[in-house]
Amino acid sequence: MIINASIIALLLVGLQRKIILSLFALVIGILMVMEYKRPSIVVSYDSQLIRYIDLSLGLYICLFSITVLIAVLIDSYMKEF
Repeated sequence: MIINASIIALLLVGLQRKIILSLFALVIGILMVMEYKRPSIVVSYDSQLIRYIDLSLGLYICLFSITVLIAVLIDSYMKEF
C-alpha cells in the first residue's frame, strides 16, 4: 500500500494528487475501523495451501500493478525527450 501511494504521488499532480491520496487514506482508515469494530469479518484460512494461493495471488497483482505504473511513468519521461 505504501508503494501504491508513492506511485500515485509520482504520477498525479496538484488537486488530483490530493484528492486521490485523501481517498486512499480514507479507504485504509475505514478498513482498519471495520476490522477493529467487527473482528469476526476477518476469516482464518482453512488450509496452508489456500493461504499461500491467496498470498501469491495478492503479490502477483501488486507486482503487475507496480510494473504497469512504472512503465507509464517511464513512457511519460521518454516522451519529453
